[in-house]
Amino acid sequence: VELSVVSVEQGSYAEFLTSVSDPTAFYALSITPFAELGALEITPPVAFAMIDRMLGGGGSIVSFNRALTEIEQNVIDSVVKMVLQGLTEVWKPIVDLTFGIRARETRPQMLRVSAPNEVVVMVVFDIKVSEARGTISLCIPSDIVEQVGSQFAHAWKRQRRDLTDQERTWLLAGLGAVPVPVVPLIHTRLSANDVLALEVGDVLSLALPAEHAIDLQVGGIPKLKGH
Repeated sequence: VELSVVSVEQGSYAEFLTSVSDPTAFYALSITPFAELGALEITPPVAFAMIDRMLGGGGSIVSFNRALTEIEQNVIDSVVKMVLQGLTEVWKPIVDLTFGIRARETRPQMLRVSAPNEVVVMVVFDIKVSEARGTISLCIPSDIVEQVGSQFAHAWKRQRRDLTDQERTWLLAGLGAVPVPVVPLIHTRLSANDVLALEVGDVLSLALPAEHAIDLQVGGIPKLKGH
């Protein structure tokens, strides 16, 4: 699975609804401890590819122009639960939110999530499953983002603070004990017969003049010049 952020925008919930597919895999999300609901959509090409993959197929591209069946929705439920668990974990350093499935539908208009004019934050992810490509759209009420905004700022300051002298000492002591390979780049070419005939005391002629500087690699990275 390849996943990347395409856009982060603010708009109304009605605008979010116009941007999702119909039919599709559409979920209303609870965001504890807040009363407002969020929404998540997985476009059909990706949903059907995931279902095919999870039921033993290769995740091939399918072009079904229909809604998901109850069994297929149950399969996608397990994927959505993993996504929501990941969302819950990444928010923990900022604020203690818990994302969960409140309801689901194949027709987004049939599921009441928010008022049409409610301001929301819309995050669109491009996702590729095997050869199938589509999007996952996440909708979070703007009120929630604003309410946790101050906590976000405080958490960011905590994460960005400078190290104390004690922590710097611990860090240097820990890094100082890490063994790294130090390799001088001195090399030549020999035939296989010459290699097999090598004996103790043999002298090899190198293609590098004695007065020429050589590279010294530390952990595979050129760091020093030597002679």
